[in-house]
Amino acid sequence: WLCCRYVHLSTAKQIAAFQQETFPRDVFCEDLVAFSTMGKDTDSVFEFSPACQQRITKRSGPQRLLTASMIPQLGVQNFAVAPQGTQQGVTFKCLPEIDPNAAVVAQHQNEFKIPEGWCIVKTSDPDFELIRTQVIAKYSWGTHLMYVQKEEDSRAFCSYNVKKFEKNGDVSEHSFLQKSGGDSENRYKFNSTSGRLLVRNSPPNAPILIPVSCPNEPRR
Repeated sequence: WLCCRYVHLSTAKQIAAFQQETFPRDVFCEDLVAFSTMGKDTDSVFEFSPACQQRITKRSGPQRLLTASMIPQLGVQNFAVAPQGTQQGVTFKCLPEIDPNAAVVAQHQNEFKIPEGWCIVKTSDPDFELIRTQVIAKYSWGTHLMYVQKEEDSRAFCSYNVKKFEKNGDVSEHSFLQKSGGDSENRYKFNSTSGRLLVRNSPPNAPILIPVSCPNEPRR
C-alpha cells in the first residue's frame, strides 16, 4: 500500500521523500526515480543520496554530429543518408519517407508524426551548415524543397533547395509546412504536394545515462 501511494506522488515529492535519511531506498527504488528524473534534468542527480550518485553517473553519449571527416563516407541506405562503414551513429532521412536519390514526385498532404527516436533538424544545430551543403544539397529527396525547424521555434520552419532545384542548398521563400495542434503535439502537415521534412536520429549531444555498480556499497 505504501508503494502504491509513493508511485502516485509528484516527482518533486518523491525526491523530497529521499531527503530523509531513514527513508527505505531499496524498497522505493531510489535509482529508478533518479533515472526518470535525470532524463528531464541531468543536474537533478545531486538531489539524491551520495550512494545513489555513486551508483549512477551521467556520461556524455555519442555526439551524433555530422563532421567534415564523415563527408567522404556519406551514402544512402534504407531510405536514409549516413556515413557508410562506420559507427558514427548520425543518420538523416525525410518525412514523408522516400529514397534520398528519388526523382521529384507528388506526396500526400495527410498529417504525419515524427517517429520515436528521431527529431527535426534545426538551423541552430551545431552541424547545420554541413547538413545544408552535404545532406540537403547533395540529394534530390523526391522533392524540390527540404524543410527544417527554424532555430528553437517548434512552430517555425524554413526550406532549402535540394539537388538540381535552382541553386542547391540555398534558402527558399516557400513555406508549405505547418505544425498541427498544440506545441506539445507531434503532428505535422504539408499544405502543398511539394516539400519534405528532414529529421535526424537523435538530438546532437544527447546525453545517455549509464548505471554504475558499486559492489562495496553496504545495503540499507
